[in-house]
Amino acid sequence: MFRLLTTSAWLWGYVLARYLIWSHRWEGITWYPHPNASSWYALTNLKYKPKPKQLPILFFIFNITMSVILITCPESLPIFISLLLIHIISALWWPAFIELKYSWKTCFILACCAHGSTIYLLYWSITRYYSILFCLLPSILIIIQTWMVWISGYAYIVIKEPTLLLQYTRRTSRSLIHV
Repeated sequence: MFRLLTTSAWLWGYVLARYLIWSHRWEGITWYPHPNASSWYALTNLKYKPKPKQLPILFFIFNITMSVILITCPESLPIFISLLLIHIISALWWPAFIELKYSWKTCFILACCAHGSTIYLLYWSITRYYSILFCLLPSILIIIQTWMVWISGYAYIVIKEPTLLLQYTRRTSRSLIHV
């Protein structure tokens, strides 16, 4: 019964986060990050950002890891609530940051909350269960969430405004070198 509850909670959290972003469109449920060359993600100079073609891979690794953790988590209410919180916030962060649905400050706060909950989850599971196997998957989440906190924080603190359009530079003809 607990596994059915965790599976339905994973699906419910995913749909809830997408509904918060796109409340008027059901197409938002099938969204995954695929920014094009003229999107703000490609135009803005963010340090250590993955290439736009690598974002879907990172997104799917995160979601698959999250679903495996939720399905295999021990039957413990603090772990379950922490995992559900991590899942909802992270599912909300991806489209909010990549599609600029929320401000970078909000995305930074969301990423910090999810990262803090994952660290709590890892600490709680180490002190209670001493299970290295269960700690492996949250470690993958911590790596990805560290990137989420970094990229959101860098965008909010350093960049401040996304680059939406590039300034047009007029083409000039080449001048020949006279020898």
